[in-house]
Amino acid sequence: MPAAFADDGRSFAEMSAMIASRPTRDVLFEGGPSIELPRRFGLLRGSRRDVVFRAAFVIALAWLPLVILSTAQALALNTDSELSILRDVGAHARYLLAAPLLIVAEAECGGRLSIVLRQFITAGLVPDGQVERFNTAIASSRRLFDSKAAYAAIAALAYLIGVTALVSLPAEQVPAWMRPVSVIPLYSLAGWWHLLVSIPLLLIAVLGWIWRLALWTRILWLTTRLDLHLMASHPDRAAGLGFLAISVRGFSIVSAAFAIITAGRAGNVVLLAGALPPRQFVIYAGAQLAFATLFVAPLLAFTPALLKTWRKGTLEYGSLSRRVGSAFEDKWFVANRGAEPAALDKPDFSATTDLYSITANVQAIRFVPIDNASLLMLAGATLLPFVPVAVLTVPLDVIWSNIKDLLI
Repeated sequence: MPAAFADDGRSFAEMSAMIASRPTRDVLFEGGPSIELPRRFGLLRGSRRDVVFRAAFVIALAWLPLVILSTAQALALNTDSELSILRDVGAHARYLLAAPLLIVAEAECGGRLSIVLRQFITAGLVPDGQVERFNTAIASSRRLFDSKAAYAAIAALAYLIGVTALVSLPAEQVPAWMRPVSVIPLYSLAGWWHLLVSIPLLLIAVLGWIWRLALWTRILWLTTRLDLHLMASHPDRAAGLGFLAISVRGFSIVSAAFAIITAGRAGNVVLLAGALPPRQFVIYAGAQLAFATLFVAPLLAFTPALLKTWRKGTLEYGSLSRRVGSAFEDKWFVANRGAEPAALDKPDFSATTDLYSITANVQAIRFVPIDNASLLMLAGATLLPFVPVAVLTVPLDVIWSNIKDLLI
C-alpha cells in the first residue's frame, strides 16, 4: 500500500497537506494515460505531478491542431466553410474546457479520495486486526488502475466508440470544417485529426474516470465487508461515515466536465435552431442526472451497514431513553409534589436532555452517507455549464432591453 495511507498517527490536516505534496503514485487514481502519453513523448520525467502542464498538453494536442488546420485550409482554398470551427461551441467545450478539466480533476478528486480512505484509519473505523485487509483492497485496486491491460482496453474502446460514432453520423450532420476537400478523402485534414487524435483523447479521459469510479466502488464495497466500528449516536447522523461526502465534492469537478461536453452540444443546437427542442432537452437533462447519480451511487454500498446500525441503535437507545425517562418522571413528577426553586439547575435535567438529543441523532441516521451541502455542490457543478446555453436561448435585443430597463 502507498505510504500516504500508512497509519502513522498524523492528524487529518497534516495528512491532507502531505497528500498535496506527495508524488503522483501517492494520490489515489491520479495518473493513468494522461501521464503516460506525455511521458512517452519525453515531456514528463520521473513521477512528478504537473497537472497544469498535462492539461495544457491535452489542449495543444486535441484542440489547437483543429483550429490551425481548419484556418490554414480556409486560407489556402479562400473559403470560409472551414472557419466554421470558430463557431463550433461543442468542439471548444470538449477540447478547450472539458478535456483539460478532466486532467485537473485527477489531482483534486484523487486527493479527496485519498483523504477519505485515510480517515477510515484515523477515525478508528477499521479494527486493528483488519487494517491489512483494508490496505490490500486499496493496493489491489491501484494495481488494477495501473495495469497496462486496462490502459490498452480503454484506448481500444475509445477508438472503437469514436470511429463508430463518426462513421455512423449522417453526412449532413458532419461539421463543415470536417468535410473533405480536393484530394483528401472522407474528411478534411482537421477532420482526420479530429477522428484519430482529438476524439480518442477525450474518450480516454472520460473512460478513465468511469474506470476510476468502478475501482472506487470496489474499494468501498470491500471496505463494507470489514467489521467497521460504526457509532449510531455519531453527530454526523451517518454513524461516523459522514466524511464519505468528501468524495462526492471531489467528483463534482468531473461532473462539471461531463456537463460541459453536453452543454457544448446543446449550445450548438441553440445557435443553429434558436432553441433547444423539448426532446433533446429531456435527453440532455436525463444524461446529466445519470452522470451525477453515478458519483453518489458508490456510497450506497454502506446502506446495509447503516440500516443495521440504525435498527440496533434505535432499539438500544430507545430502551435506554425509556428507562431514564421513567426514572426522571418518577423523581420529579410524584403526586402532590411542587417543583423545587432550583430544579432547573439539577443535573438530572441536562443529562436527560443530552440523552434525548443523542437518541434523536440515532433515529435520524441517513442511510446514504451524504449531506445536503455535498449534493448542492454536485448539482451546482452539473448545472453551471448550462447557464450560457440558457442565455443563448434569449435574443440579445431582449437581454439589452431588460438591461436598459434596470438602468433607466
